[in-house]
Amino acid sequence: MSATLLNLATKAANATAPLRSRILKAYDATLARNASHDLSKFDAAKLEEAVATNKALESKLFKDTVYTYLGGLRQRFAHAEAELEVVMGKYNKGVQNLSMEEGKIAAIVAAEASLFFLAGEVIGRGTLVGY
Repeated sequence: MSATLLNLATKAANATAPLRSRILKAYDATLARNASHDLSKFDAAKLEEAVATNKALESKLFKDTVYTYLGGLRQRFAHAEAELEVVMGKYNKGVQNLSMEEGKIAAIVAAEASLFFLAGEVIGRGTLVGY
């Protein structure tokens, strides 16, 4: 089972590699064009003071916030990939080797995800009839 899952993940990664490289190039170009809007290098106290005294800064604050968030996406994705590698490593070792606490956490996450999908389906239908 794990070999099939690993094989499928490898095929998916190989199939999406060209698209991923184009997306990363566009992402880097967008960040380079809008580097002046990245607020991660500014001191928060000075920024709040500047926004309070300058209404022109307040008008561009939304754009600044968006590009600050976009600037941190690469680190977030790298962190998520590292966590996925840890999970896949534990899965490949076998479910029998998981501790009870890890099993409980996995069950809670699975239940949470299924409940989110159920809630989305209920909201999409607009009714509780049929459940």
